[in-house]
Amino acid sequence: QELAVIRTRFEEMADHMNDLINDVYVAKLKQKEAELEALTNQINPHFLYNVFQLIQAKAVLADNLEIEEMIQALSRMMRYTMERKRERVPLGEELAYTDDYLMFYKKRFSSMFTYEIICDPELSDCLTCKFILQPVVENCFMYGMEGIDRVLKIRLDIREEAEVRRDRHPR
Repeated sequence: QELAVIRTRFEEMADHMNDLINDVYVAKLKQKEAELEALTNQINPHFLYNVFQLIQAKAVLADNLEIEEMIQALSRMMRYTMERKRERVPLGEELAYTDDYLMFYKKRFSSMFTYEIICDPELSDCLTCKFILQPVVENCFMYGMEGIDRVLKIRLDIREEAEVRRDRHPR
């Protein structure tokens, strides 16, 4: 009877070891898949940046400053969007992204709206959530243009209130 107990315990231990081996194998496989996906994600943006540079060079050669400006803005926006390591960014970077975003709307709907971004330069290092302004601006277009017969004016005026603590980005 003692041998039967030992045999049962040995079989349980062998099954447990097989489960652990499978778990390690699956984890390694998932890690390799993640590494491959990360590599793929690095290749595509690099290719796109090269394409943007090519289009920008063609625009410069054709003396088309408008296309050059749009390609530069799109390249900056893509770089900002694809950089996922930071959830909080300096306000200056968020405002630059928002300005590029609004510039594209302005190119498309030039007579329908105007915009301005006002910000104290001292606040440009303050940290904020990434993409916090884009939904605000999108709402301006979604709800601010409904049924109006005049030009929409978007004004982002960023200033510090006396009681608000500033969280500065380290230089």
